[in-house]
Amino acid sequence: MEAGADLVVCAPVLAAAPFQEYVAQLRGAGVACPIWPSVLPLHAFESRAEFYRVARSLHLAPCTS
Repeated sequence: MEAGADLVVCAPVLAAAPFQEYVAQLRGAGVACPIWPSVLPLHAFESRAEFYRVARSLHLAPCTS
């Protein structure tokens, strides 16, 4: 924010709770700008295996429940 950012776009969101915790941490640190989640559209993947491969390549831990 000190460098002049107008908003925060985070890594793809796979579950709401971790994103809400992330937003709370940023707000607690004084970040007041909009915080946008990125998403991975599930229909873009031909299989669950492909989704997990992409998630791992982005260093994401997909929710398995």
